Amino acid sequence: MNLKCGLSENFIELYKKFFDNDYRYYFVYGTRGSGKSFTIALIVLLTLMHHKNIRFILAKSHQTEVGRSQFNQLCEVIYFFDLEKYFTIKKQTKQVFCNVTGSYTINVGTDEPHTMKSLAEITHAWVEEADYISEIELLELNQVVRSSKSKFPNKIILTLNPCAKSRFIYQYFYNGNDDDLEPGSEPDYNSNGTRKDTYYNFSNILENMHATAESKKQVRDLRRYIGTALESMYRRYTLGEFVDEDYGKVFSPDMFEDNLFSGDGRGRGIVYIDQGFTKAGESDGSDYTAIIKMSSDQQKIYVEDLFVERCSFEKKKQVLASMSDFNHKHIGFDAWGTQREFWDTMKNSFRDDYGIFGAIPHPVKLAIDNYVPNVLKLCIEKKICISNKVWNHPLFREQLFNFTSKKDNKKDDVVDAFVCGIWLLIELRYFRNR
Repeated sequence: MNLKCGLSENFIELYKKFFDNDYRYYFVYGTRGSGKSFTIALIVLLTLMHHKNIRFILAKSHQTEVGRSQFNQLCEVIYFFDLEKYFTIKKQTKQVFCNVTGSYTINVGTDEPHTMKSLAEITHAWVEEADYISEIELLELNQVVRSSKSKFPNKIILTLNPCAKSRFIYQYFYNGNDDDLEPGSEPDYNSNGTRKDTYYNFSNILENMHATAESKKQVRDLRRYIGTALESMYRRYTLGEFVDEDYGKVFSPDMFEDNLFSGDGRGRGIVYIDQGFTKAGESDGSDYTAIIKMSSDQQKIYVEDLFVERCSFEKKKQVLASMSDFNHKHIGFDAWGTQREFWDTMKNSFRDDYGIFGAIPHPVKLAIDNYVPNVLKLCIEKKICISNKVWNHPLFREQLFNFTSKKDNKKDDVVDAFVCGIWLLIELRYFRNR
């Protein structure tokens, strides 16, 4: 296997460190689209191939999410490197078994510590979206990953996008000290606060040899989209840096009014889609797709229409076409992954089949967790006006008022569309060239 055909230099170094060193943790962070998951999936597969008695945990906040992330990534790497003869893919249980060594993967949700406690002889773990992991969850994981049946040392891999420095994961891996060190004991931390038992690896989409030129351009253009007022957002998403805050203040009442309710008074209309996991031509049997129609003037935001359904690719096009018009020609969608692919696949037929004049796509990248309380407050103050049709939709109220965070509640389709739609209106009025 020629690693150079699949990995950039920094990931080849990560590969070497994983198999040649005895670090307990491998802290792999960087921007989305940088190739982190592809690299770790390859490392997991090679571990299964070359070592017997490996039981490799694939962990995420919810166990059901593993099948859509780590498991799918493992399958992609198996096909990419033509490794099918070495592995059996169990699609029903979302597991991978090595035909050579008998080693295999196990799916776990970090939000269910009692499930982890029942696991025996676990040798390794890969935690995806580790920026959401709590202290208790990491402690539980450490107690589980301790089996001595394999000769290959126990290791825990954490992959994540940079987050706020206030989060537990940053504090644990960057702000350590040896103030309580027993005399004669070896220190646990380096002078800069990082852990001695951890290998740190950073990656950026701009360095990913497999990322398309268009994807890299989107990242470079992000600064223009978000404006200098949110420098921390640019540093996080484009440069891949940990930031001092989660920039939730953009939806504070003062900043909200400064951004939206000032200017020349021109109204803007948008349609925002938060789509479920669907490929063109296929029906969607799992996630909801939420499409929301909104507009604004100098006084208020108006939430006019909402569609929420598990639906096909064609149905999404039809709903977008029915909601879009000359006054709602700005169409927002998630800037990354399947949502970007959806728009690229759809845009030509959308225009040709449904005759939408001048539809303008807008990629939006937003972590909504910290914004929801302030958005609710603005609703209560009637600065956001919600039509009866939207308000009476059972999923609108259910998801909005039960929302906690992506980690704790995956029923966030409506909330994503709602908050990102408001954000796009702010962008159009204040940050973008108008």
